[in-house]
Amino acid sequence: MAQHYRAVVETSAGTFRIRSHNRFSLAVEEEGVEGIVDVISLDELEVDLWAPESLIPALISWIYEMRRGVGVLSANLQVVDG
Repeated sequence: MAQHYRAVVETSAGTFRIRSHNRFSLAVEEEGVEGIVDVISLDELEVDLWAPESLIPALISWIYEMRRGVGVLSANLQVVDG
């Protein structure tokens, strides 16, 4: 069984999650909002260098860009069986 990963970041404005959407993109989800709120496209170099540990900085970077003024309270990487 393959393991999949997601990052969970709690902020002053709510909780956000990010996971691999497909080989070339990451899906951002927001607690309380149904479905995917944004998709982050990866270029070929990013795909070749991708590692689960990169999910946390990718999500924090997205939060700082898309939810300006929001403070990060905690971040963790979770294993999701799938």
